[in-house]
Amino acid sequence: KMKEQARVIDLKRSLSAATRIQSAARSWQYQRELCQRKSRARELELEKRATATTTIQAMTRSWMCRRKMLQRREEAHQVQVVVTRTASAVAIQSMIRSWKSRR
Repeated sequence: KMKEQARVIDLKRSLSAATRIQSAARSWQYQRELCQRKSRARELELEKRATATTTIQAMTRSWMCRRKMLQRREEAHQVQVVVTRTASAVAIQSMIRSWKSRR
């Protein structure tokens, strides 16, 4: 009977030890998964920020290009106005000189 009790005690210890080992293994596995999830979340956040940064940079460059294009268009228009006015002034002066020379 003592041998059987010792065997039962030994089996209970073995079962308890196995349970503790399984618990430790599950805990380690969950900790590893948690670390991996946190790492992936950090990666996703960095990707999100990089995408946002790239989008802001692209929008800024686009806005600056549009502004520069409008400025160049306005400058070209001003040059055209000056050329037209100069041509008109020359034509008027020519007409006046022609008219004066006929008198």
